[in-house]
Amino acid sequence: MPGVLATAQTLIDAGKPDLADDYLTYYSTTELRAALDLAETLAAGLEARTRALHGITTSMTPRGPKQVW
Repeated sequence: MPGVLATAQTLIDAGKPDLADDYLTYYSTTELRAALDLAETLAAGLEARTRALHGITTSMTPRGPKQVW
């Protein structure tokens, strides 16, 4: 991250604040998309593991103890 900030600061110092803004927007958007892709992959892995080890029912009736009152 320090390199990203240094690059943006260099662009600002060179009198190109719009280019610095574009660079920071591109960087943050790219990193956010990568993080979301990673989170989606992790969630899919957790779901696959849970299905394989414990099973996931698709019934609409929740599983739980019978109501006693």
